[in-house]
Amino acid sequence: MLTIVRLALLAAAGPLCAGPQAPAQPSRDQVEAKVSAIHARMRDVRAQSPFTEPEPRKILEGIVAQPSRCRGRADDKYCRLYLDVLAKKPGLKPDDVFAAFTAEEIMEHKLLRTVTGSTGDVRVFHKLAREAGLPVWRVAATEKKSYADGCYEGGAKLKRKKPDTPRNGHGAMAVRWDGKWRILDTSAFAGPRYAQAGPQPLHELAVDKPEALLGREVSFGLPLDLYIVTAVSRQPDRASTLKAVEEEMGPDCRFDAAP
Repeated sequence: MLTIVRLALLAAAGPLCAGPQAPAQPSRDQVEAKVSAIHARMRDVRAQSPFTEPEPRKILEGIVAQPSRCRGRADDKYCRLYLDVLAKKPGLKPDDVFAAFTAEEIMEHKLLRTVTGSTGDVRVFHKLAREAGLPVWRVAATEKKSYADGCYEGGAKLKRKKPDTPRNGHGAMAVRWDGKWRILDTSAFAGPRYAQAGPQPLHELAVDKPEALLGREVSFGLPLDLYIVTAVSRQPDRASTLKAVEEEMGPDCRFDAAP
């Protein structure tokens, strides 16, 4: 009788060898609800920005190039920003301005994308995603033509990028829903928008691991298309200069992008 009772209890408890259950994969609706909330906060930052002139980054670049412009103008909003943030970053060059601000500084000073570009959007989104418990990976993509210009000579692929050849880039985030990773354009505030896989015809891009995005041709629907994914990382972006940003995008020529 006792044996029968024991067997009944074991059956009710389930299999002895059953391990911990794998966590449920977040659905598209769950992920996009968090994405939308993050973008709403980013829109609020933009709406409060005092830097609404047509080209605020150029104004700051001019001050970095010639700090004497701010002599006796401590009340000027651009000079205050320069003195409070940029002047405290030694060795800063005018071309570094877009990369010089941390996520915290972008939010504190209400900086627009016209100052920090997609680099700033990624930094702020990454910070807010971590706070919201949303797993993300940073994605760096290089415009295919500029990648080819720097990595090909006479039709032959080089091992490293030619010096002094700029790379036009775009930053984004990889997010996962329904078990697949997709590239989210963090600069598209109207609603979640995902990069598509190229070449033509464009199609859905969804991979099992973020590393599988490397080397893929993608389209963000931007004037400069297509792009090559040249770097992915789960770590926050700490680059503060143009050179550091370009190095993170990848100085080598390991991906195929024949012109």
